[in-house]
Amino acid sequence: MERYVDRLGKILADLDYRVVPGLADRIIFTLEKKRKKLAEMRAAVFGTLAVGSIAGLYLLIQAAAAQFSATGTPQLVSLVFSDFTIVVANFGDYFASIAESLPVLPTIGALSLALILFVSFIFAVNNFKKAVKTKLTYAPRHS
Repeated sequence: MERYVDRLGKILADLDYRVVPGLADRIIFTLEKKRKKLAEMRAAVFGTLAVGSIAGLYLLIQAAAAQFSATGTPQLVSLVFSDFTIVVANFGDYFASIAESLPVLPTIGALSLALILFVSFIFAVNNFKKAVKTKLTYAPRHS
């Protein structure tokens, strides 16, 4: 280990370097600028994903509504309001009938798109806040 430290010390002693005034400020400015640009790009990507999932959710809800009405789910749900005592007496069979009549794929798709919308919206807002909060301080160039 000492051998490597000695070699490193010799290499560093042989280097011809000079101290550049303001170099640290310029490095920090560049890092802040890249951090802000990355936050803006992430906000744009997650915002686009949120808008796309809203559009997909709208189309999927329309398809699910058509399948709900085709399978007779609204008639089963309306029994709660017309014959409540019969529904309470046979609630196990009633809920099993509703579960069997639900279209599974549109329901799963709508729930997953709603989750994607929620998560992408949260990430978009957080990255937008990062992009807005990042203050860029000017680092003057030294010759």
